[in-house]
Amino acid sequence: MVREFVRSMYQDKKGNYWFGTNGNGIIRFDGKTLETITIEGIHPHERVIEIVEDKAGNIWFGTSAGLIKYDGKNFRTFSKKEGLPGDDVEIWGFSH
Repeated sequence: MVREFVRSMYQDKKGNYWFGTNGNGIIRFDGKTLETITIEGIHPHERVIEIVEDKAGNIWFGTSAGLIKYDGKNFRTFSKKEGLPGDDVEIWGFSH
């Protein structure tokens, strides 16, 4: 399943591994199962460039389609429609 070029990899505080691919979206490994994540409104073949976790435990994904936040239950997307500036909404990195 993780056969695409992996751009980023992150292990969260709960021990899950998150893989950001170069065209196959987000893949999660919980120690037993690899799961391709499907997010409503996001093309499944987006590039996932960066993955970080904030102090509250939210996982943030910088993608070729904008920003995605995972709060442990739900995914929320942020793009130009939600106020990100410019037409090119690729997120290449985060400041800590």
